[in-house]
Amino acid sequence: MARKLFYENAYDATCTAKVVAVDGNAVILDQTVFYGESGGQPGDTGTLNGVKVISTKAREDGEVLHLVEDPSKFAVGSEVSGSLDWERRLRLMRTHTSLHLVAQVAETIAGKCQCTGSGMKDSGEGHVDLMAAEKRIAGELVPLLEAKCNEVIRKGAEVKAFFDEQRKDYRFIQIDSLPPIPCGGTHVRNVSEIGAIKLKRENVGKGKDRVIVTLSS
Repeated sequence: MARKLFYENAYDATCTAKVVAVDGNAVILDQTVFYGESGGQPGDTGTLNGVKVISTKAREDGEVLHLVEDPSKFAVGSEVSGSLDWERRLRLMRTHTSLHLVAQVAETIAGKCQCTGSGMKDSGEGHVDLMAAEKRIAGELVPLLEAKCNEVIRKGAEVKAFFDEQRKDYRFIQIDSLPPIPCGGTHVRNVSEIGAIKLKRENVGKGKDRVIVTLSS
């Protein structure tokens, strides 16, 4: 299994690694800064030895597949230099963190919510689906939720990531003193890095509210 350098430091944008396998146009490395698409977060793009990495996928066993434009440039055992499309990665990190923040702040105004899904786009837009036990995220609660989230962002709060001591493969993030959330994605170190966000609401089913989150800065 590749060493996942993005768990050690999500701000590392480059790495050197050795090729351990080439399968079709998928290159597997012994370590990587590339996050493989999973959990609603798109996979990273960039280059390996100057060859374009079109996308990255997380295999069921957790291995990261680097889907490259020209696999003929790679051989097992060779050393490669990887470089992320950093602006894109940072935008995804900001968006991902904002989705967790929205879900947790929603509980302070609508009661205990269950997050039933989320997703992100390259553009800096994402969504979180919430089932509210007490109040629907609708009407005047949407601008209230937006205002409260932006207040937390302006004040700043640390975002910590850690693995469960008993189950080493079970990872959590925690925003300030809010309850930890299980998540295997990448996030910014402080919510202040998100910048201001805009919210709007969609109704996607009985009892479910989809909150669309857009980075506005």
